Amino acid sequence: DFDLAIDAIDADRYLPPQTDLDGAVPAPSERSIELPTEAMHDLALNGALSIGDLRLAGMQFSEVSTELSIGNGLGAINSARAKLYGGDFEVAIELDARAAVPQLSLEGTAVGLQLDPLLIAIRSESDLSGTGNFNLSLSGIGTGLDEALETTTGNVEFALRDGALSNFNLGHAMCGFWNRIRRLPQPVATNVDFTTFQLMRGSAVVTEGIARTGDLRAEADFMEVTGRGQLDLTTRDINYDLTATLTESTSIPGCETMDRLIGDRIPLEITGNVSAPEPSFDFSEALREGVRNELQDALQDRLQELLSN
Repeated sequence: DFDLAIDAIDADRYLPPQTDLDGAVPAPSERSIELPTEAMHDLALNGALSIGDLRLAGMQFSEVSTELSIGNGLGAINSARAKLYGGDFEVAIELDARAAVPQLSLEGTAVGLQLDPLLIAIRSESDLSGTGNFNLSLSGIGTGLDEALETTTGNVEFALRDGALSNFNLGHAMCGFWNRIRRLPQPVATNVDFTTFQLMRGSAVVTEGIARTGDLRAEADFMEVTGRGQLDLTTRDINYDLTATLTESTSIPGCETMDRLIGDRIPLEITGNVSAPEPSFDFSEALREGVRNELQDALQDRLQELLSN
């Protein structure tokens, strides 16, 4: 039994060094973290823990407080609270090692997390920025975090604000596609390889490491997007069927050609990987509507000519 207060500790220093076959130290995104299943059987602990600053699994926590219990093959972190990259994090974690394959469960909420530094700490790279709120209820089985992630089942709710998706410019890609099929000049080239958004929210049902979302909604400067799709939590492969609605002019030089599409619903598919999204657009309905409008205008002009004669 214990009640322990620590000013600061780097827990990663106490982990054995990880090296690949060539002896090089892998990036955090390539490391496999084994779950401490032996401790669940060898230790009997029950107490409270507070830490001013904690570095764990590459992440930096502060103002940590939790209750910890371990015994008879079962370990639990109860009512854990911490500051994490500008936000507040509260979580309960249970590791059940009583069966042949351990089960890891997590229930938690996060408010106001800065996503860019968090992802860099976890994966050494970031493809998403902004401020995020999350509700998590997840569980998985395996001897390490990688295996637990591959088998993860549960639910996630998320709301992200004032951020950007890296590695593709959705507005520029849409304009380029539209101008190409209309045989119009391509928009001015840009080195902006991200898409900003004011809001992105939804929920996901997670099964065997696949997060399926049916209520995705995003709002950008000149576009609203809704739809459904899935994300593989392990490989980060994506497949989303969406609908984009232009709400105003894009302000991209050479893209005034799309102003006629304002208010129209454009089917949009995003596939590939989070690190290299591949958007494609279906303008067939917009083109048919354009042809109908042109024919109607031509008929009206002809009728005016006949009436005037």
